[in-house]
Amino acid sequence: MLRETKIEGQIDTGVLVDFGEGDGRALSWDFGDGTARAGTQQARHAFLKPGRYLVQGYEGERLAERVEIVVVSRALVRAVPEDAEALVWTPSLKEDLGPTVDFFERVAGPGNALRWLEQAWLPALAVELSMGDGSVVDPQEGVGLMMLPGFPGQIALLGVVDADRAVQALAQKLAQAGAEEDPKTDDGIRLFVAPWGSAAAFVDRGYLYLVLPEPEVDAHQVLKAVGRVRSSGLLGLQAYPPFAESYAALGNANLCLYARDNRQVPKGARPPLLQSVVAGVRVGTVSATLEGTVRTSRPLERTAGAGSMFARAAEGPVAALKLSLPPEELADLALGQANNGSRGSLLRKLEVAGIDTTASINAFTGEVGVLAWFDAEGFLKNLVGGTGKPDWRGVVHLIAGLTTREPVAPLLTRLLGEAVRAPYADDRDALLWQWRLASATATIALTPRALMIRSGDGSGPRANADLSRELGERFKGAFGPGHSSLLVDLGRLKRELDTPRVIPGLDPSKVVTSQGFSSAFLDHLTPIDHVVLDFEPRGNGGRLWGMIRLKER
Repeated sequence: MLRETKIEGQIDTGVLVDFGEGDGRALSWDFGDGTARAGTQQARHAFLKPGRYLVQGYEGERLAERVEIVVVSRALVRAVPEDAEALVWTPSLKEDLGPTVDFFERVAGPGNALRWLEQAWLPALAVELSMGDGSVVDPQEGVGLMMLPGFPGQIALLGVVDADRAVQALAQKLAQAGAEEDPKTDDGIRLFVAPWGSAAAFVDRGYLYLVLPEPEVDAHQVLKAVGRVRSSGLLGLQAYPPFAESYAALGNANLCLYARDNRQVPKGARPPLLQSVVAGVRVGTVSATLEGTVRTSRPLERTAGAGSMFARAAEGPVAALKLSLPPEELADLALGQANNGSRGSLLRKLEVAGIDTTASINAFTGEVGVLAWFDAEGFLKNLVGGTGKPDWRGVVHLIAGLTTREPVAPLLTRLLGEAVRAPYADDRDALLWQWRLASATATIALTPRALMIRSGDGSGPRANADLSRELGERFKGAFGPGHSSLLVDLGRLKRELDTPRVIPGLDPSKVVTSQGFSSAFLDHLTPIDHVVLDFEPRGNGGRLWGMIRLKER
């Protein structure tokens, strides 16, 4: 009697499937994928290409069993062990790898992008093999680079449909780079030794892996890493709940990023704030947009003083940074974790000198901002009539919010000496210090509500603007209350550099020539118009958003 069954759900390519019963009758199995029949009571078979298969078991010439099965391309994250601490990958070769490589060739230059691909080997091999007919690599599977906790090195992986040809192509590529294959193999692992290091290649469940250890790593550690990959579960990284929840939101990203912090902390110490990041980059013709999720070990509530830090600031900055963190988290960022030896030593020295370090830290709101303005006229004056070097000219201004300045004043006096009382900003009785840097002098001002540091000179007054509102409208709420945001606006710098100018005392023709050369050099240096990154806290974590925008060709 013919028995017909249908395996429910979808099976990943490269994953072994059982047919028949261990204590049942012996059948000759035709798997429907062109491979040879297998005669056994219970057959195990892996399908290397996606599709719908009809598997048939024969008893002699009589059809005894028929099994319908649907096979899909195995997602790359299922080929990564659950405990991986970092992963960068393109989900597919067909839709994602090409656009990603094209975009970052424009950002970094063809030579630099190719150099990065070659360092990991498999991404470069994937580019070459994906141009073929799909008989070696699966265009619906991806290529990636991962790191495992405790293993000093990285592991690249690539979805393949013909393991033998893929391994041979990799071996040829390594040989061209001076690698020699070690004749000693262990359980299907091929070992390579070269002047630039060693490598180990193997195939598991439809993926080709290349282990690239650090120079000091011995063979035992490499084999251990291979074992960890081979013993990982069918869901791989998707079995880790924090990753799985964020992974679903990646959508149609061309390039994906994942990292987690596995560090062990001493008993009683606070764990690191950042637990994991999952993000995807969607690549377009002139821009790439990043969207992701950040998980933290504790809530990041908006700080008590969180407000519009740049609500009244000079217009036209070429760079802006805003951090919004609870004061203790900000201290961890600036000084290191509380259990850090150097931080403890510094705080003890200050406490011996009579400084209340706890009160000093808690006096800050946690809101810190940095703005930079470009002085195009000063730049050209120096280039044409000064040193002749393209040195930076401009203003950098840092502001940190305070709830009170009383605990901070003794700390700065201890570090910088006695202050001078004079008007500064909106305060008629600010405490001022002068701090000599390598090539400039910084003014440090302490007012009842802020600590400010300003360095550099501008080319005349700039109108004040509500930068918090302007930047928020321009960049999806970035720089708003409670947000931590970063902007580098090279497009603004270039526009200021290109603005026609008449500078007293300088030959106009030389000014114009210098502007042209400087602008052309900036265009040659980078095609980026601006970069923005924003984090909005939400409970134990938050939303991550960013964008790289290129100049119009």
